[in-house]
Amino acid sequence: SAHAPEALIRLSDSMRYIIYESNHEKVALSKEIEFLENYIALQQLRMSGKDELKFEVSGEITDQQIAPLLLIPLIENGFKHGIKGETESSFIVINIVVRGRSLSMIVENNRGSIDPVEKNHSGGAGLANLEKRLALIYPGGHSLIIDKSESTFTVKLTIQL
Repeated sequence: SAHAPEALIRLSDSMRYIIYESNHEKVALSKEIEFLENYIALQQLRMSGKDELKFEVSGEITDQQIAPLLLIPLIENGFKHGIKGETESSFIVINIVVRGRSLSMIVENNRGSIDPVEKNHSGGAGLANLEKRLALIYPGGHSLIIDKSESTFTVKLTIQL
């Protein structure tokens, strides 16, 4: 594939981040955002032309620190459960806003149908593990709101950096 060289570089950068940065208590927010960008770029390779993706980051991310790999479970879930290719309205919207020492992240995606493989898969530990990490790392300094409708799934995370 013509996309293979770029995909390998992004995968290599992602693996390097996971191996060398994730063992630190805090990492630069800019590095965490770069990791998310690499993940999203890799996911775009499997998306069809009808899938909709919006990813926006606003605010000052330099000189900010965050616990590593804290944001990725929300984005992974959005791609795993939303962008499946079986519907005309597959979408994922990711919005990260930094104001002062506060980070807000909203991930919204369509709720795709459950396929036979997922039906027999227990899973579901990602959000529970995230909630536990937030309670340990940002006690009293975070908010995680999950909203499920019939057609969409929205997660709103706020962290006091």
